[in-house]
Amino acid sequence: MCAAAWLCAFGSPTRADVVILVIGAAGEPTYEPLFAEWTSRWESAAAEHHDVITIHAFADTVDSLTQLTMLEADLARQAGSPPDRLWIVLIGHGTDDGRAAKFNLEGADLTAEQLNGWLEPIVCPTAVIHCGAASSRFVDFLSQPGRVVITATRSPSEVNFARFGEALSTSLAGTEGDFDKDGQTSLLEAFLRASRLTRQFYDGDGRLATEHALIDDNGDGRGTSADEFSEHGHLVQTDPELDGLVASQWCLAPADEERWLTAELRERRDQLETALRDLRAREAEMDEEAYYAELEPLLLEIAELYESSDRE
Repeated sequence: MCAAAWLCAFGSPTRADVVILVIGAAGEPTYEPLFAEWTSRWESAAAEHHDVITIHAFADTVDSLTQLTMLEADLARQAGSPPDRLWIVLIGHGTDDGRAAKFNLEGADLTAEQLNGWLEPIVCPTAVIHCGAASSRFVDFLSQPGRVVITATRSPSEVNFARFGEALSTSLAGTEGDFDKDGQTSLLEAFLRASRLTRQFYDGDGRLATEHALIDDNGDGRGTSADEFSEHGHLVQTDPELDGLVASQWCLAPADEERWLTAELRERRDQLETALRDLRAREAEMDEEAYYAELEPLLLEIAELYESSDRE
């Protein structure tokens, strides 16, 4: 794979996500085919519904440019012309020496602090997914309200090779992770399924798990593990303190109904779902009549929003 491979698929004009796949240094030949396979699955999921999605894939260095320089330049371009949503996926190994949390690249490594600085000028919704070991402190540096941060580990001491990235790559599309049966797998659902598959790997092998993935999207910098959600992720709808609401609104391979939402309609839908989540959190404190008086207009507007989306 070349250092900057651009894959474009054209379909609905209403959606334009950019997915930046950063394939780090393999370290050992054993990991090269694994990382290539994970990358291929991300590419396939992104292209599955032929949305307007551009994928940048980084592998080896080109000429005198390092991966770090290339990534910095690419993120600067996103700041100048932000997409509807920006996905940054780090596929490889991570380290944390107590001073800096890093993602291993060919040449100089990427630190969490560097990445946060490069993301500051980018105004669009952003998700950062670090699939490597010792990745937990990327949550500490990158956490912001509305920004999705996923790490393969919950502690800098979890330094063994992380398998979460493989499980996540198999959970992005298809129906296996579609817990709410809406015809698509959200980023939250993919996170939950990948966490389950990772746990099953260690249990099946009779080994103590050396990785526990985290998700953060409410800006509190703490992160939430899959064990803190209900089996189907329903707690995201009722507990405003729990991460996951924003990630539940992200989907790499959306259903047709989702594809035809404009960026404006999708933003309004997300606002309504947030209001719905907050209302459900207050249900126990309200009398029944007041609760349903607030619930009905929210549900009606969500239904009308989908009916008004421009379809061909």
